[in-house]
Amino acid sequence: MYLTFILMGPIVKRRPTRALQGTGLVWVPTPQNMSSSLRGPVQTNNRAELTACIEALKAIPFSRPVCIITDSKYIYDGVTAYMHRWALQGRHVTNQDLWDSLRSVLRARTVETLWKYVDSHVGV
Repeated sequence: MYLTFILMGPIVKRRPTRALQGTGLVWVPTPQNMSSSLRGPVQTNNRAELTACIEALKAIPFSRPVCIITDSKYIYDGVTAYMHRWALQGRHVTNQDLWDSLRSVLRARTVETLWKYVDSHVGV
């Protein structure tokens, strides 16, 4: 049985000088929802999405099958189509530090990780 979570990054708090990003995760069916502020000076939607994904995968046993539902084409396409190619080519991409962390966490998992893309706020 897959543990399913819905990626809920970014959460934006508007400030007069700059927006602050945050992340959120909704776990299905368990009530272990999580949220946190995005750390660091670079506050972007994509960094929030990547951070939410990494933190979720770190929070569960690496031997537990998981299904990640996201409305982020950036995350979905990056993981399912490009991440492996980037590593093989030694290509540097935006948010390289987070893509490296995500790849490391996924490599450490001993069971399948499913990725599902949904249109924003549809079917979730």
